[in-house]
Amino acid sequence: MNGLVPWESEHVMNIEIQTCGLVILCVLFFFHISRETAGFHGTKLYGLAIVANFICLILDITSIFLITENQGVLTLPTEIVCRLYLASLLWLFYLGFLYTANDINILRKQRIIMKLILVFVIIGTLLAFFLPISIHQEGRIAYSFGPAVTSTFFFAPTLILGTLFLTILFHKRMNPRRRMAVQSWMIIETAAGLLQFFFPTLLLIGFATAIGMMILFMMLENPERELDRTVDAFSTHILHDYVRQLYADHKPFCGALILNGAEWLVGLEEENAILQDMAAFLKKIPKAKVFRATGYDFAIIMPIKYYSEDVMREIYERFVLSWHGYEIPSRIIAVPDNRVAGSPDEVTQFYHHYRSRLETSDERLMFMNEKKASVIRAVKLIHQEIASALDEDRVEVFYQPIYSIAKKRFVSAEALARIRKKDGTIMMPGEFIPIAEETGLIEDIGTRVLEQACKMLHRHPITEIGVEYIEVNLSVSQCENRWLPEDIEALIARYTLSPSLLNLEITETSSIRFRDTVIANMEKMTKHGFSFSLDDFGTGESNLNYIVDMPVQIIKFDRTMTQDYFKNDRTKLVMDSIIKMVQNMHLKIVVEGIETKEQLEAMEKLDVDYIQGYYFSKPIPLNEFITFIHKKNAATL
Repeated sequence: MNGLVPWESEHVMNIEIQTCGLVILCVLFFFHISRETAGFHGTKLYGLAIVANFICLILDITSIFLITENQGVLTLPTEIVCRLYLASLLWLFYLGFLYTANDINILRKQRIIMKLILVFVIIGTLLAFFLPISIHQEGRIAYSFGPAVTSTFFFAPTLILGTLFLTILFHKRMNPRRRMAVQSWMIIETAAGLLQFFFPTLLLIGFATAIGMMILFMMLENPERELDRTVDAFSTHILHDYVRQLYADHKPFCGALILNGAEWLVGLEEENAILQDMAAFLKKIPKAKVFRATGYDFAIIMPIKYYSEDVMREIYERFVLSWHGYEIPSRIIAVPDNRVAGSPDEVTQFYHHYRSRLETSDERLMFMNEKKASVIRAVKLIHQEIASALDEDRVEVFYQPIYSIAKKRFVSAEALARIRKKDGTIMMPGEFIPIAEETGLIEDIGTRVLEQACKMLHRHPITEIGVEYIEVNLSVSQCENRWLPEDIEALIARYTLSPSLLNLEITETSSIRFRDTVIANMEKMTKHGFSFSLDDFGTGESNLNYIVDMPVQIIKFDRTMTQDYFKNDRTKLVMDSIIKMVQNMHLKIVVEGIETKEQLEAMEKLDVDYIQGYYFSKPIPLNEFITFIHKKNAATL
């Protein structure tokens, strides 16, 4: 062989570039192991790739010295080092392939393909060890050549091109940053190979790999990227990724969710100090990884064998105490076994379920079990049913007639939401209303009911059969919407209705946050001819300020209070007094929940205005309601 054969040359006496690569790798490896990581597969593969790259460069440099030291004579140690270098090069690019494939779930599950790739690398390694190899040394130039080298430089570029192919074929399934980082690495590797092809004295392949490791570190594998800088714990997005990996690997785990109140009446500096103290306390728990969850919340995760109820109580006992003198409302959700949740999405669902109830629950320490998980799953199913019912127009309106004692006929009806399930059965409000309120779908339901009531009033001249108005419930979120007056006025204009045909019901509740907005909306709409009822009086705050402050025309006593009136003497005294007070204020009274003739007669003696209850009718579909009113009001009209 008279000259340097491109792609067969590997070793040049000029090793400065390889030395720079070694320095880069040492720095990267130091930072890689200097902090705890979440332990993702990709991070482990990255660490292995750094080690493989380091070994590869050491072998490269060693082979140069041995070839030069022996003046081109192939000794057994020289041959072994040269062959090891070739093999290390293959396994380094194989790790790069695995690192890329790790981000592609659909490919990771194709075990046959992954095994074939491994077989491909093993074959290349065997060829590097058993095919003939020769060395050449002339001045500053030292290299190995022969079939072993040639086969390696077939297998190695194949792995590089295969890795690039993965990033192109599965670009939609990969993390964009990972795709960009891997493509940059492989392109630099390819460019280094081409330069070395045309300028054999430049040994760039090992150095290019070190640069690739640096790119991956800066874009993906820097441990600092996994941390929440405020509390020095793993960040929220790492929590989600980590839980998904544990489920994918079928590794049982345990842990706890620490849910902290949403509003802290402290300054930003004090707030950060408290969060840091919370994180520091949780980090002391053996084998626990600490994560910052949403807002002020934390999560800890550890292998299931380290679960201890005593540890959970220790967390609870610390969090019920003050932090820097401030009382922070916290709730501890202990999870003895993650398998009560069937998937990472269910874990997230459990978290949001209890987070939404944080402000309304007095329970500070709770242990997650299968029974509680079943309840949450049922909530999810109902939420899905509500969402699909809204999408598929399966929200129906039933009407419960309201009887006027003075006029001896039915003068109104309350429009009540029902959901027709896909199997044709009816879901009652008690099932879906609480879930709709929690998930924010209640406003959509309220809007749908209001529109259907307007459509009914437009199509059916019910005033001709004695019905004077229809009562429609407004949710808290609707009442707090400052555009409510404009929206409802636009709706009745579309159906050419008089505002007097609608009576809008609001419920006394402590969940009203923007009371001034609610009152302003009511006053504005009252001026335009709408009327209001205070619904479910006696079940909420029972705050008489509602009657005083809000421009309501009708007070509706809840069924629970009505039924208790006939069982409890104290309730009877209270209700009698309130009825007299309301009558003195010249407001109308509707009594709900009347189920017997005796109850009706008792209410007539109290001189209330309207009766609503099963004694006359349960809520019924529109067609039945029209028929009912025609029949019942015929005599009085």
